Amino acid sequence: MKKEKRFNKSQVALGVMVVALAVAVWLNMRYSTDVVGEVNNTSSKYLGQAEFVNGNSSSESLQVSAKPATEEETYFINLRKERQNSRNDALGTLEEVMAKENLSTEEKKTAADKMAQLALRSEKEAAIETLLKAKGFSSVLAVIGDKDINIIVKSDGLLPSETVQIQDAALTQTDFAMADIKIIAMNDNEIKNALK
Repeated sequence: MKKEKRFNKSQVALGVMVVALAVAVWLNMRYSTDVVGEVNNTSSKYLGQAEFVNGNSSSESLQVSAKPATEEETYFINLRKERQNSRNDALGTLEEVMAKENLSTEEKKTAADKMAQLALRSEKEAAIETLLKAKGFSSVLAVIGDKDINIIVKSDGLLPSETVQIQDAALTQTDFAMADIKIIAMNDNEIKNALK
């Protein structure tokens, strides 16, 4: 008589989390690489900046104009790269831990939980950035830590209503308290100085 191998609930949950994390990391790298590559490439195409090729407004033939990244775009792109690189390093370390054969089930579960947490942070950061861009903030970066969230925005000075919008986006996407949300407004001069 053959013994059936059965997986317990924690092993199935661990497997599902690892697969979900791998998909989230792949999607994050796929789309963040596309955006960074397009902005850094001087021949990149920007949606919404169309010009008529033949000057005839009835023409359906449009050409998308290319422009190099501005200083503020470069600054925020560099910050995103740094954030992604540190996440990739952390994920690499966790994947090495998961690959060890002598780990207990509890240690593997802890590593899988940390990997899932990193993927969830990436999703929440992207959601906050998207919400704030939809509210009119041109350049935004959200960085979720263990105990707080930092949100960097390009602004010459935030109005109280803008501060509330930023806090609202962070509160709706995370479980942090208002006191744990740090907002950093940077104007053009501060961005130029940071790039030096």
